[in-house]
Amino acid sequence: MAGRGNKKNNNNKGKGNNPAAPTRPIGITITEEEAALLKKAKTIAKDAELEMTEFKKLLEHDLEAEIDQKRQDQEKELEGAKTEFEEKYKKELDEKHSALKKETSELEKTKIALEGSISGLQVELDKISEKINNADKEAKGITDKAEEDAQGIIDKAKEEAQAASQEVLDDIEKQKSELEDQMDDFETKQFELEAREAQLASKEKRVSKQAEVYDAANPDVVESLRRQVTVTRDQLDAVRDEYESVQIELNKIKLRQIKSEGISPEEMQKENERLMQKVEDLENRCNRYSDYELLEMKRALDAEKDYLIRIQNQDREISESKAELGRLQNGQMEYEQLRSQLDLLRTLNEHLRGELDNTKKMLESSVGEICPALTAIDIQQTELTGEEYNRVQQRANLKVDMGSMNLPKLVSHVKTYAASRSKPLFYTDRDLRSYIAGMASSHLSILQGMSGTGKTSLPKIFAEAVLGEINVVVVESSWRDRNELLGYYNDFSKKFTAKEFTCDLYRAGSDRYKDTIYLIVLDEMNLSRVEYYFADFLSILEHEASKWKIKLVDTDLRQLPTEITKEVKDALEKESGKEIAELKDIVEKLYPNLSLNEDDETKVNANDKLRLIAYLSAKKFKNATNTRYLVGGPQNLIDGNTIRIPSNVWFVGTANRDESTFEITDKVYDRAQVLEFNKRAKGKQLPEVDKIYLPYEALEKMFMKAAVEFEFDGENYALLAEIEQILQANFKISYGNRILDQINKFVPVYVAAGQGSGLTNDDLIGEAIDYQLTYKVLRKLEYVEMNRDTNKDAGDKLRKKFEQKGMKLAKEFMDWKLRGEE
Repeated sequence: MAGRGNKKNNNNKGKGNNPAAPTRPIGITITEEEAALLKKAKTIAKDAELEMTEFKKLLEHDLEAEIDQKRQDQEKELEGAKTEFEEKYKKELDEKHSALKKETSELEKTKIALEGSISGLQVELDKISEKINNADKEAKGITDKAEEDAQGIIDKAKEEAQAASQEVLDDIEKQKSELEDQMDDFETKQFELEAREAQLASKEKRVSKQAEVYDAANPDVVESLRRQVTVTRDQLDAVRDEYESVQIELNKIKLRQIKSEGISPEEMQKENERLMQKVEDLENRCNRYSDYELLEMKRALDAEKDYLIRIQNQDREISESKAELGRLQNGQMEYEQLRSQLDLLRTLNEHLRGELDNTKKMLESSVGEICPALTAIDIQQTELTGEEYNRVQQRANLKVDMGSMNLPKLVSHVKTYAASRSKPLFYTDRDLRSYIAGMASSHLSILQGMSGTGKTSLPKIFAEAVLGEINVVVVESSWRDRNELLGYYNDFSKKFTAKEFTCDLYRAGSDRYKDTIYLIVLDEMNLSRVEYYFADFLSILEHEASKWKIKLVDTDLRQLPTEITKEVKDALEKESGKEIAELKDIVEKLYPNLSLNEDDETKVNANDKLRLIAYLSAKKFKNATNTRYLVGGPQNLIDGNTIRIPSNVWFVGTANRDESTFEITDKVYDRAQVLEFNKRAKGKQLPEVDKIYLPYEALEKMFMKAAVEFEFDGENYALLAEIEQILQANFKISYGNRILDQINKFVPVYVAAGQGSGLTNDDLIGEAIDYQLTYKVLRKLEYVEMNRDTNKDAGDKLRKKFEQKGMKLAKEFMDWKLRGEE
């Protein structure tokens, strides 16, 4: 890690590790006698330090004995006072019982009257429901009529479209007829061209004869005639080009006509060949006519073409105008119909909204507790009977004597208790030391491994053995966010449905349980992605305990009381200031006669109501019978919507690794303490062992005492530094401050829990580091290939190092990796 090279490796002092390097003198020379005196002085100082430590322990022991004696004396005095108080309290209770009996009879009468009112309200609610049903039927009738009108509009549009289509087909037939007439004219002109071609042939014969005469008689005239022939031929070529373009346009028109008539491709091909042959014949015939005649024919044909194009354009414009006019007329009609329907629906909607507001107001006026689950827990804490109260009394009777309890005895007690049950379970000392040390280093533990090895049973056994509280929350595969764990708020009913997990957190933070070890087990925690539903807790548990808070909802779950006491008004009268004056005004509006005036409640805004709720909650006003707090809703939420994660709560997740579960990510593993169960431990059933009550505060004191007596500094521990260097250089794997802090907390508690086991402190440190390295650091090598030479060499080096240090778990992991198993 950064900065390690500038620190001394002094963590192994007194723990059997390598001693620090001897100090070199810098520029100072001393005699042997002075050196001997200096050595003797160091020895005396060291002995004095040891004596001071022993003296300190003796003083602490005497102080603890004296405190225990005083505590016993005080308990005796308290017992006498308790007896006297119980007699006095019993008398008062008898008097209150008679008063309450009388009040109960009056409440019964009130209850009967309220039931009558409720039945009346139910009748009104039935009437409102009937109105809503009638409105629904009316709305359905309007909707059906709108659909019928829409279908009529569609049918009409179809008819108009068919009419427009028929009109287009009629235009096509008309154009087809005109084209046929044009073709007849063209054939007539063709015959004329053939006749003129014959005339032209005879003229050519005469011209050739005359040319022979002129060749012999007049060369200039011949040359002039030749130029005229050339010009005529050029004009003829131009006419031919124009004719070809006209023929192409004609073919296109013919092709469109063929497509509209649905002619097959074979027929079209034959027609095309026929036309090509006809074009070729026409070209041959055209060569027989004079330039003047061809020019006249071209002019007539061009004029006809332009005329046809103008007619087609006009027809197209007329069709488009008709279609647009139809669309506009249809749109206008639809708009008028929709506008009338919209007006009708708006009127109906306003009526239904009014009915809904009235119904909602009635529901809100009789909504009761906003969060009944958490409010029920508040009420349970005041009860002096029942199973919960009996457990409290049992803990008081079986509270452990801290003078005789320590971590080794705790491990032994849990192990013996597990083996003494009717269905015994067996755990090794190493596993129990690891579990308890994991509690000291993180409030999140993960127990993973094969089914049937006692993963879920371990936290249950621990909680039973020390009379703690435990609840198992079954994780479902459908969980996607924290609401699955905490609960939901319904905006319509104005109720918050707290989940079992939330109730456990709330109960653990109450006065009755605040000194009880409380375990919440997330069974099969990786059936869904842990970082989805548990993300908030993963982040919050990183901070100091004072910041362990989760906001449940944005709204305040506390409620205004239905009536206030004279004590509230008297308290407001005694105080002064602008804030108090405003609160007095709010109270006068809401409670003119000490009872909540629901008619005037709407005159006070929500912010002012919250101000009054905060004031009443802070003053801890009680109700008229002095049985509970005045303000309704959960009493122990911060600002009425935020729950605190108590420091006496530990989260324990059990995890299987198969095809039905998700892989747990590094983010979760790095924040948790991991314990793996790969085989079932064996043992012999023992005689029944009594439970003890170990308070949370006592467990925390044992953790703090271990941290002082067996302080560990992983930053300067040589073995950790060497292993980290190998992992960093070869696999680019390291561990951050979070894991290092957990190691520094884990090791001292593990060593303290192993005292008297026959193992030295160095052996216990080795076991603790073995656990931490295997499950928190080496786990990152799980998907790293070891087949490459460099990786295999580094893996062999790690395995040998673990074998030399007796780190069994780490060595087994590297053996598994080097064998190439998956």
